[in-house]
Amino acid sequence: MRFDTGSLFRVQIQVNGERVMKSARPCLAVFLSCLMTLAGATHGGPIGSVDVFGKVRLGSVDIPSGATVLDGQTISTGAASKAVVTLANRTLIQLDENARAKLGAVSVTLEKGAAQVTAPAPGAAVLAAGLRMEPSSGATTVQASLQNRGRVSVAVLSGGLRVLDPSGTAQWNIQAGQSFLFGRAAQEQVQQPRSGGEAPGTTEQKDKPRAGGTAPGSTAPTATKGSSKAIYIVLVVGGAGAAAGVILSQQKRGS
Repeated sequence: MRFDTGSLFRVQIQVNGERVMKSARPCLAVFLSCLMTLAGATHGGPIGSVDVFGKVRLGSVDIPSGATVLDGQTISTGAASKAVVTLANRTLIQLDENARAKLGAVSVTLEKGAAQVTAPAPGAAVLAAGLRMEPSSGATTVQASLQNRGRVSVAVLSGGLRVLDPSGTAQWNIQAGQSFLFGRAAQEQVQQPRSGGEAPGTTEQKDKPRAGGTAPGSTAPTATKGSSKAIYIVLVVGGAGAAAGVILSQQKRGS
């Protein structure tokens, strides 16, 4: 048997000196069907589409704007690039440069860098380093960023957000205009928030708030459960507009 390279859809078969021309299209159809089956075994069905600005990948493949996103796929952006994913449930995910996230039909898991997510309530949850963020009041826009030393910065631009600790022992309710920096309790040598969710600098140290923290009389994050066994604690409380300055300050302090 030998293959005629001059045609993509014909196989030339020679049997006993006689040549038989046979269409290979059925074989190609079976082959493509197998590929789709394998892809479906790795990822779920379509959940949305993505607009690309610069270099963006789904898994290890560079993609153009308009590409379909499957449940469970990982999307990543290069330098000076970003991606805007629109899910079927109206959740909008804007991934910043040099970032990576795993996409799901009802959640987005931030694995690297920063992202802004706008979701209805109830809508897609945002997961970052174990913290779970869920819209709690109307359409909510949140900016989440993974920092050094396992820290997670969260800024709520609109709506309301419920943040759940991975231990299940702490829950914070965050309103629009607030930003928080969470740190792992085991790694941070700061006073643990008391039951009720008060952040450092909002009770005993009200007269001397930490840099970037809450001013006297300002609103601290509201916790609905005790946090004595919580994996995360609140390090800094500030306004959403000051989030970038707070993050920069913490990065310098932790470097």
